[in-house]
Amino acid sequence: MKKATSLRYGLLFLLTLCFTAKVQGQCDLHNSIDISGHRLESHRTLLAYQWVKCPDYTPIPGSISQTFDVYVDGDYALIGTLDTCTDTTECVSIRGLGIGHAM
Repeated sequence: MKKATSLRYGLLFLLTLCFTAKVQGQCDLHNSIDISGHRLESHRTLLAYQWVKCPDYTPIPGSISQTFDVYVDGDYALIGTLDTCTDTTECVSIRGLGIGHAM
């Protein structure tokens, strides 16, 4: 019974941390991508980055840094982790690179 109570309080603590971070705007990534030419960049410093291809959020292998250079027209998003929260940006469209096939 003691372990179940500890686990319950531990989960409640983690949920509280995540909720607090979201309320304070620390985990909200919806509009946090800057676009400069063919470079996408998160203007938030995060613990972990994973750039994905939209609309199905397929991870792009090796794209785990704050910036991502796009060479193929398409829609992209970032899944980012900060503290105990993980959030996904809105998809952004990159067009005019001359290559329209999927990655």
